[in-house]
Amino acid sequence: MIGTPVSSGCHDVVAAALAMGLTADKDCFLITGTHGINGYISDQPVLYGSVKYNELFAAEGKYLLEDGYPASSATLEWVISVLFSEKEQASSNSLYEIVNREVVSVVPDEEIPLFLPFLKGYRDNPKAAGCWVGLKPFHTRAHLLRAVYEGVAYTHLMQMQYLTQGRAWPDRIHMAGGATNSTAWIQIFADIFEVPMEVRSQEEMGAKGAAIAAAVAVGWYPDLKTATEMMVRRGILYEPQGKYREQYRRRFKKFKRITAALDAAGEEEKDDAVTGSN
Repeated sequence: MIGTPVSSGCHDVVAAALAMGLTADKDCFLITGTHGINGYISDQPVLYGSVKYNELFAAEGKYLLEDGYPASSATLEWVISVLFSEKEQASSNSLYEIVNREVVSVVPDEEIPLFLPFLKGYRDNPKAAGCWVGLKPFHTRAHLLRAVYEGVAYTHLMQMQYLTQGRAWPDRIHMAGGATNSTAWIQIFADIFEVPMEVRSQEEMGAKGAAIAAAVAVGWYPDLKTATEMMVRRGILYEPQGKYREQYRRRFKKFKRITAALDAAGEEEKDDAVTGSN
């Protein structure tokens, strides 16, 4: 209808950031889903390679700096299809309760396998593949599930390390997406990142962010900061426990070494194919 105000230009990640209450440069976020996405707001783009994506943010003169690839919480769907019977999968109401219960039954230590959730590649290697590494005869389904929860968190941690080169490590992170349906998974993220995770109630984040931007565009609120303060509910803070800090640090270092080693092995295979060597 003629005369209807229209607001446009909010990419879904930008909208989700608004729905998490992000408006300041110090704010960092991560979104778990089919893609794992980390990001923060900045006055300037970062163009020297450590940041994968720069895009305009909803606020004038601001940029949203992001890193992401398809290796996040949606990987759990494939894992469930492999590790659970059809009968168990049919009991969808209790299935995720079973997963969470099995995950928390295992404590993080050197005996747990590591899981690389790169079923569709990752940041520096789109041809990377997923795998469990370090399997032993005593490992159970619970060990494999624990490794999945940790592996997704380690992948997001790698992203955040890329993003924060040249800036301070965040003192808290706003978290959204599929993994926030599990308090066990949120706690693992908080413990591995060693900072609090702030989680807001599950909503249609993209739609909520678009509504915030539209509210400013039509003059309901003077700016995005005011709009988010009025329209975004306060989140729940999950503090890092610190109990397994050293175990997680060692496992993350091993996770990165294995990822790099598999990348190198892939490059060797490519070289062999080119040269025709055996």
